[in-house]
Order: sequence, then C-alpha cells, then structure tokens
Amino acid sequence: MRVLTDTFFEAEKYFIYYNGEKQEINANLIFPELKKMCEKSYFSPAFGVSINQYTLNELKKGLWLEMEYSEPKEFAEMPYEKLLINFQPDFYGFNIIRYNSNGGYDGRCYYLNLNGNSTNFYNTLLKIANEKK
Repeated sequence: MRVLTDTFFEAEKYFIYYNGEKQEINANLIFPELKKMCEKSYFSPAFGVSINQYTLNELKKGLWLEMEYSEPKEFAEMPYEKLLINFQPDFYGFNIIRYNSNGGYDGRCYYLNLNGNSTNFYNTLLKIANEKK
C-alpha cells in the first residue's frame, strides 16, 4: 500500500527555505535522514488549512523543505504539485502544506505523525542551509 511519505522521495526538485532564502539542494544529501525520520510514521487527517498569503509570509522565517513534482500528484483525494513542510527541532509531527498552481498554498493540509522527532532531520537541513551561504 502506498503512503504519503513514499512521494517524498519522488520529487523532481528539492528546495530549502532558510529565513526567506530559497536554495535548491541535492536530494541525496537529505534522503538518509528523511528516510529515518519517516520510518513508522503515519498519516492523519489534518485540522490545518493553509492560506497562501500567510504561508508565503511564513516562508520568510524559519526552516522549510519544499518538494516540487514534475506532474500533479494526489493523496487522500487531495491533489498537489508541491509539498511544503516547516521544520523545527523536537517536532513529533507536522503539517504538510499542498501547493496547486490554481490557488497556491491554499487548502487542507496533510498531517504526519512521527515515530520519534524531527531533530536529526532539522539539523541536516540546517547544516545544508548554512553550507550554501
């Protein structure tokens, strides 16, 4: 059975946003820690709803990962072209924000419960973001 996290490894491009600066990254640099973080994770319906303008403003602060796909995807009857996640240390789950070209980052989110926390993956992203400066 296919799960949402399978698509994390199928994106065409990966970007880190760190305090508003966007940079494309090599996926191979994040895949080992991403795989560990996603082990035994599970999808839950999210109560979160993204508002495009709010999300664009939030991208100016913190650490984010965006996954861009070469063609539209769908999971749980919700389509997307990109997925966006805000990472912070010690998160045990997070909203996954969907992007569609007809509305931007508007609409319902996914939620991923982790079987652990996001600290190691956060540190991996932070290291890459700081090396690229």
